[in-house]
Amino acid sequence: MNKNKLILLFLCTGCLAVYGQGDISALIVDSLKTFTVVQEDSINPKGATKFTYFNSGQLKKEEHYSNDEEKIKDGKYIEWYENGCIRSEIDYVANKTHGQLLTYWKNGTLKRMDFYKEGKFIDGQCFNEQGDTIPYFKYIKLPQFPGGEKSMIKFLADHIKYPQMPRKQGIEGQSVYKFAVSPEGKVVRIELIKSLHPLMDKEALRVIRLMPNWEPGLLDGEPVLTYYTLPVSFRLN
Repeated sequence: MNKNKLILLFLCTGCLAVYGQGDISALIVDSLKTFTVVQEDSINPKGATKFTYFNSGQLKKEEHYSNDEEKIKDGKYIEWYENGCIRSEIDYVANKTHGQLLTYWKNGTLKRMDFYKEGKFIDGQCFNEQGDTIPYFKYIKLPQFPGGEKSMIKFLADHIKYPQMPRKQGIEGQSVYKFAVSPEGKVVRIELIKSLHPLMDKEALRVIRLMPNWEPGLLDGEPVLTYYTLPVSFRLN
């Protein structure tokens, strides 16, 4: 295969970034339609550079992978606003944040300057649009049930009703659901990812739908759509 071959990918439903250990990207869905050009590395057969563009043709982000198949980031991750101003620059080594994490306001002013070592946060500063130092806030804040995890466990315990048939059959375990928390804090896009028993899955879904609004996840201080995986346990006394 020609190592300089360009592969054009059209992403009609947006692009997904994944949050994981050593990777500071939040789990968000970009609702803007984009298209991506993949340039294979002429030296490293597993490597690639990906250029994602807005429909307008403006470059949206540039990503470097030492292993594209396993999604191992190496080098700079750069993202731009649609107005052409740079949005963020993140240094990666072996898929871990290592070096600087810089973000910018739309007017081009530096918003944050963080330092990481092998995926661990070391130090950082945040700034307002005028360039003045402001109290530090985390780059990523995960969504949270009102009152925190203990409150969520209590909510589930107070509302879950053990279905009669599985109870008589002595069935125990977990129904595992994945859902999204919208920027407004609403629980949406609920999906069963591990079934226990149809009646127990249905009961877990009923209670998830009863949940109040969450505190939304934040990316660089701004609310974003984030995904959350929740195991709902059924245990007999």
